[in-house]
Amino acid sequence: MNETVHLFGRSNSLVGVLTIPERPTASSSAPAVIILNSGMVHRVGFNRLSVKMARALAGQGLTAFRFDFNGVGDSAIRNDNLTFAESAVTETLEAMDYLQQTAGVGQFMLIGICSGAVVALKAALRDRRVSALVPINIRNYRSESLTPSDHDTVSLHYYWRVKFNPVSWKRLLTGATDYSRLTRVLARLGKNLAFWCRKEEAGASELLADLEALFKTDITVHLIYAQGDLGLDYIQVHFRGEPNLVIIPDADHLFTHGKNQEALLDELTGFASQLVNGGQNSCLPSSSGDSSPARKGRSRKR
Repeated sequence: MNETVHLFGRSNSLVGVLTIPERPTASSSAPAVIILNSGMVHRVGFNRLSVKMARALAGQGLTAFRFDFNGVGDSAIRNDNLTFAESAVTETLEAMDYLQQTAGVGQFMLIGICSGAVVALKAALRDRRVSALVPINIRNYRSESLTPSDHDTVSLHYYWRVKFNPVSWKRLLTGATDYSRLTRVLARLGKNLAFWCRKEEAGASELLADLEALFKTDITVHLIYAQGDLGLDYIQVHFRGEPNLVIIPDADHLFTHGKNQEALLDELTGFASQLVNGGQNSCLPSSSGDSSPARKGRSRKR
């Protein structure tokens, strides 16, 4: 594969790295991949994960592009009045424009972790060139505050999910878990045993509304969560049953351990292989609300 550095954007001040596969796929349905920053982490990514993603996907014949948002890494700060949340989406669309003009690409797959997943979702809803989306550990937007009832529901879902985990019981019995908080949560929600079916009483949050809008599109989505990520509980609480998603076993939010990174890369390359071969793999529930149980990452079978 070949990697080159590029300047692009409105003022030619954004810096990105293009990874070109040694054997590009000949599939007309194969998109170019854009890997987005998470927060203020530059284009290398947590634990060099963005680099590993780009090279793994290039191994599947896909062109991959990872770049720095303005003010992050090597990209200059913008001189307009856009907020970072607004400019990140704008710059993602500029990256798509650049690749379309220079590489003749018409379809894109966006990948992001945490806040990068939020940007990917927002960009996908704004631009029809996005044909595939991989949100990883996406959670409620930072600008949103959970109601006390919502917070308790997510907390109870978390306690319920880990109740058969020996490590969690050890933490509880040794005092590492906050007894008082658990007691308060159980006291307030003890009468609401069907918490897994609950929707927000005051209407959908912005994230939930965006996800519902996404379900109605023809974008192919691969929703991935680390087993230890709190966003997983948020999603499972707010959808009837569980979304058909992939859970990477024993992984933390940043996929710190090598085995968890390998499992994540396996999921991405498997998904990419299906796209290259023209397959469909929508891993989100349909707009009707039907869904199937979450499946574990393939690393669990090793």
